Amino acid sequence: LRYSHCMSSHPIIHAHAIDIPIIYENDKLLAIVKPNYIPHHDDPSTGQLGLLSLIRLQQQQPNPSFSYPHRLYGVHRLDRVTSGILLLAKDSASASMLMNKFKQKEITKFYMAISGKRPRKKKQGWVKGIMTKGRR
Repeated sequence: LRYSHCMSSHPIIHAHAIDIPIIYENDKLLAIVKPNYIPHHDDPSTGQLGLLSLIRLQQQQPNPSFSYPHRLYGVHRLDRVTSGILLLAKDSASASMLMNKFKQKEITKFYMAISGKRPRKKKQGWVKGIMTKGRR
């Protein structure tokens, strides 16, 4: 990724410098890998474009790095600092159906983090469930 820094604590990410891999595709949706430090929505206070705006800019390039050429619809979000798998619908009907499934909790999100130690304060997060010791 290529970053520029602005007045905020978050770097600005440029469309031409970002790789957004498509890891699954069918006739209704795409699953992509969202890099960290990219907001879902455009952020006018910093000038940072959101994920869908970055994808649209990439699609307009002569040799686009994002291979799907048509409009996409966001159906759920990941926080700016979070990387992970994000689903994007290929049409408004699929987007509506998927958003409803997220709202009704028929689709479950899983979060996984790798850490060398437990959080010291509750504000840093918590461990829910069984924590398994890694190789280190």
